[in-house]
Amino acid sequence: MICPSLPARLIAATLLALAGCASSPHGPTRIVGPAPRGQGEAISFWVGPTGFSARRVLVTLQPDGHGLFDGQRGTTQPGRYAFDMAPTDYRAFVDLLAPLRPDEGAWSVTPGDAGCENWGTDSPTVVVTWQDRTGTMRQFSYDYGCDYNGDAPISVVLNRARELLPIDELVARR
Repeated sequence: MICPSLPARLIAATLLALAGCASSPHGPTRIVGPAPRGQGEAISFWVGPTGFSARRVLVTLQPDGHGLFDGQRGTTQPGRYAFDMAPTDYRAFVDLLAPLRPDEGAWSVTPGDAGCENWGTDSPTVVVTWQDRTGTMRQFSYDYGCDYNGDAPISVVLNRARELLPIDELVARR
């Protein structure tokens, strides 16, 4: 697979230093729930397990603000739960993740990729997938172990995006 050119927005977001391309995505390869409703794309936000945590969570957000939480393992409330997101929070979520969205295909910042030459082990992985009405998917994968110093811009963006999701009651805090 040919790696997409990084959007100009990444430069402005200072993410270029950590950006890399991958030939294969990590994590889930489909959106949970129905095809996108309304204008825009469905976005899934998957958090995978680490060596110390068995937590697995998949959140799918539709363009109309309806969402589905799928607590797959290690959550306060396992199973699927529907939620609605306020339009302003939905827009903030989409805008926050926009610099990470590849123009096509997939890219990642995972151990061994450009921007992740040194990494910590046993860190969670986040996979963000965008799917349009035609089924075309774009994907970004990130291993938090690449944030060796704890202050990488990509980690900050992903953490802020996660905080916008109304799922705190469903996810155990550790």
